[in-house]
Amino acid sequence: MSKNIEKIIEKLKIISPNLNKQEKLINKDLSNLWDEINSLYPADIADIFENINDENFYYFFKKLNSELKADVFMEFSNERRKKIFINCKSEERENLLDFLEIGELVDFFDDLNDQEVSKYIKFLNKKEREKVLSLLEFPETSAAGIMDSNVLVL
Repeated sequence: MSKNIEKIIEKLKIISPNLNKQEKLINKDLSNLWDEINSLYPADIADIFENINDENFYYFFKKLNSELKADVFMEFSNERRKKIFINCKSEERENLLDFLEIGELVDFFDDLNDQEVSKYIKFLNKKEREKVLSLLEFPETSAAGIMDSNVLVL
């Protein structure tokens, strides 16, 4: 882990205990730190977020812009992704899924049980839902399960 990431983690750990008590003051302190976080790679942001407690994790995760949030989301472990998704509001789930590519959607839904898939697949539009469901039928390690179904034909 780089020194820059370690510094950010330390700053977040200092700010985190005071989130509920002094939000206005915290937001002022957070603005510079937030610019720094937003300039990092999604994998680095995920590393930072893994080092803060769950209660504060959701506060910071929700502050990411939608596209970056989806990229960071895919960097987490399957268990962490499930936990995040369950704790999101309905509209946040829909926004998150909107920014995932078909392959990422398949990977995410592949890690869910059938009941969860049927519950969350409804957040996709009809075309995406059909693609995801058709790709979920193939074993994860087969050629069809690995390939990208979005191709450009000339």
